Amino acid sequence: MKKNNKKLNIKEIIIDIGLDEVGRGSLFGPLVIASFMIIKIDNKNPYQKIELKDSKKLTYNQRLDLFKKIINIIKNNKDISKIYFCFISNDIIDKINILNANLLGFEKLIIQNLKNILNNKVIVKNINKVKHINFYIDGDKKPKDIENKIQEFLKTYHSFEMLKNKINILNYIKGDSNIKVIQAAAILAKVTRDKYIQYLSKKYPIYDSRYNLYNNKGYYEEAHIKGIKNYGLTIYHRKSFLKKYLQQTLF
Repeated sequence: MKKNNKKLNIKEIIIDIGLDEVGRGSLFGPLVIASFMIIKIDNKNPYQKIELKDSKKLTYNQRLDLFKKIINIIKNNKDISKIYFCFISNDIIDKINILNANLLGFEKLIIQNLKNILNNKVIVKNINKVKHINFYIDGDKKPKDIENKIQEFLKTYHSFEMLKNKINILNYIKGDSNIKVIQAAAILAKVTRDKYIQYLSKKYPIYDSRYNLYNNKGYYEEAHIKGIKNYGLTIYHRKSFLKKYLQQTLF
């Protein structure tokens, strides 16, 4: 059988990555940061027909439906679309505070996405066709010295000179309202974190019976606070958020 040696005649590659977090205000469990990457080769985008919205304005079922659609498209487009998650534990949040935990997650995912990009054979072979690699971050903060850290990371790759001026870290306040890649990341993060908290609720039924975690997902509500007052904190609660309720820790 003859091999097809025909090369792709690529004119332009655009790489967009959205980053967003879920769980900043939660009293229980991790902060979950998600990244969503789309590599558009000559402007081809398999997500064009999906109507994304601000995850906070969607119902649980709407978010779940969009989550499934995104995952299904990724399965059929593994070379041009990737998602990553970073879980920052309640212990780390208590040690470094929620803002620094959030920025740490962003930093980890930025580097992880760059590793993926620079191991993509199509991109490496067409590195001169890359127009930009844009990271869109929800909010007005970005990891400290992230540009310098990116440049240091790129020095380990031969394509450093080609890419160093094409990588941009872009902040958007309320980016989850109008930046599609941020909206996708937000939906992925929200559904993933909700499922994780519900998993813990089933694994430890006493947590759910005392704190109503399956329903409140670890956020502030009357039943949750009542449980904390009556039974103290679990090993998953954020002590720095609950100092006035601090009592004996559960298993």
